[in-house]
Amino acid sequence: MGNSGSSSKPEVSFARDDVIDGSTPPKPKKREALEDKLWRKFSNEPLVPIGCGVTAYFLVSGLKSFRDRDPFKSQRMMRNRVAAQFATLLAFVGYIGLENADFRLGPMTQDKEKLESLLAEAEAEKAARSSAMALNEKNNGQT
Repeated sequence: MGNSGSSSKPEVSFARDDVIDGSTPPKPKKREALEDKLWRKFSNEPLVPIGCGVTAYFLVSGLKSFRDRDPFKSQRMMRNRVAAQFATLLAFVGYIGLENADFRLGPMTQDKEKLESLLAEAEAEKAARSSAMALNEKNNGQT
C-alpha cells in the first residue's frame, strides 16, 4: 500500500440547503427582550391586559369575601369575574379580527383580473352544467 503523496481522504463538498438560486438566506430576526415584547403587546392591545387585571381583582375580592363568609358579596364578585373574563375574551378576539380584516370597499372588484377570471370560470361551469342537463334530458327521453 504505497502512498504516492496524495491524501487518502475523499474530498467532501457541502451543499447549502438554505441557499436558493444563488441568493443568500434571510438574516434571522433579532430576539426581542421580554420587556420590549410586553411593552409592544400592551401598547398594541391595551384592553387585554386591563381585562386580565380586572378579572384578577374580582377573583381575589371574591375569594376574600368567601373567606370572610359573606356569600352575597362573594357571589356578586364571582359573577363580575365571569363578566370580566367574557369582556377580555371579546377584546382578544376583536383585536385578532382587526388584524385580519380587510376594510377595502369591494376588495374583489379592485382586482380586475381576478374578478374576470372568476366570472369566466363561473360562466364555463354554468355552460357545462346546462349541457350536462340537456344530455341527461335527451337520454331520459330516449329510454
